[in-house]
Amino acid sequence: MTWGGIFLGICMAIVAFICGGIIYYTCYRVETVETIDSPDGEYSLIFQAVGTPIFFGSTKGRLLLMRGDEKCTQYGFELHNDGAVLDSGDWDVTWFEKGGYEGAYVLLYNSEARDELLTVYSDGKVQSQKLLDPHEDINQMEGVISDETKDLWERETYTDAENPGEVEDTETLESSEDETQPETLDEETQRIMDGYEAIYHEIFEPLRDGYEESFTAKGMPRILLSEDENAVRYLLYDRKSANGQCGIYVYYEADKQPDGTWQPAEARICNMYAYVYEDGRVITADRTSWSDAGTDEYRQATGE
Repeated sequence: MTWGGIFLGICMAIVAFICGGIIYYTCYRVETVETIDSPDGEYSLIFQAVGTPIFFGSTKGRLLLMRGDEKCTQYGFELHNDGAVLDSGDWDVTWFEKGGYEGAYVLLYNSEARDELLTVYSDGKVQSQKLLDPHEDINQMEGVISDETKDLWERETYTDAENPGEVEDTETLESSEDETQPETLDEETQRIMDGYEAIYHEIFEPLRDGYEESFTAKGMPRILLSEDENAVRYLLYDRKSANGQCGIYVYYEADKQPDGTWQPAEARICNMYAYVYEDGRVITADRTSWSDAGTDEYRQATGE
């Protein structure tokens, strides 16, 4: 090997080392920003920054609920604050005991998006919702929660924070084992659920996919179909068809980050389906993007 080759190899190694350091620093480095203990000292909330925002991009973080040295839950989140790094002013916390549960309300502040309210339970479940209006005073949270999450509480629906569905809406969502549903659903919600079941039985059950009902932060039901260490696949109702005769459902796949979180905003479309209200038929659209026209049968049924 010539001296020129050795020199070139050294330069390439230095460049690779620098690039690897930049990628680690911007995407994967974890730094604890603040730790907040419960009044009795039994639990602690640890807020951590994950990576570093690039220019004016979003800022990623994660929340850990600890009971001594035991990790009860981990939840990924994303803030939109003009590229600012995370600091203790990005959230407010108040601890509670409610309905047999202990936990904390966590209000995450966004300057460029709606604030996010997390209800973190001591059993490891996390409920997430976007607030319609800013709530700067943590003392107002009790009123906000009782008004805006009453329906979710009545259904006893929570998200599984180990794999949150959205860093935005949060992420892999699971219902608690003792989850109960309302005795009656309104007609529109029932029709959405009928569509989920019809599509599952015709398309996904033969593939031996699961059927796990959960809810987005906006309260919209969605069905978790399968999950592995690399990705989450789920079915989500989108809207009524243009002619009002069908429900449109989208089959998504979202890649997981190294910490297990995933972002619905980055999920890719695997296919779309139309559920015909009149006869319960399921029509595969063969659409993998919003610009795709779909099959003739799909277009005729939906009027699109």
